[in-house]
Amino acid sequence: MAKRKNGRCTEIDVAIGQRIRTLRRVRGITQTKLDEALGVSFQQIQKYEKGVNTLGPSQLVRLSSYFDVPVSRLFDGMEIDIDGNVVARTETENDLHERVLEVAFRMNAVPDGGVRDRLLDLVGSMAAALAGDLALVRRRGNPPPQ
Repeated sequence: MAKRKNGRCTEIDVAIGQRIRTLRRVRGITQTKLDEALGVSFQQIQKYEKGVNTLGPSQLVRLSSYFDVPVSRLFDGMEIDIDGNVVARTETENDLHERVLEVAFRMNAVPDGGVRDRLLDLVGSMAAALAGDLALVRRRGNPPPQ
């Protein structure tokens, strides 16, 4: 069984906590709103999200019901060995949503709309170049990458 390290959390606790945080943030739900729905304190939600406290089966079911997802979605992309250790994680839609959300939060913090527009163009050009779509890069009026 996956053991707590230094009296703290296991890999599974951390991974599940990250999924909860992603689901909550992507849907625009505050920790306070989630704590009300689950009947726990918002500090407890913080502990779940950080992987400090383990969620029991009934809380996992309540969470999946609240987010309207199957319980298995909390484990998406995780390969867990017989001892309960996470041996592999693949990137999932949840991981991508968290990254997209983080970019949106950071771009929203840029006060100048023109700068935000240029940043968005830059991201689009980089994505197109990395995908090998030079035609898209040229259509946007940017020189192709060297």
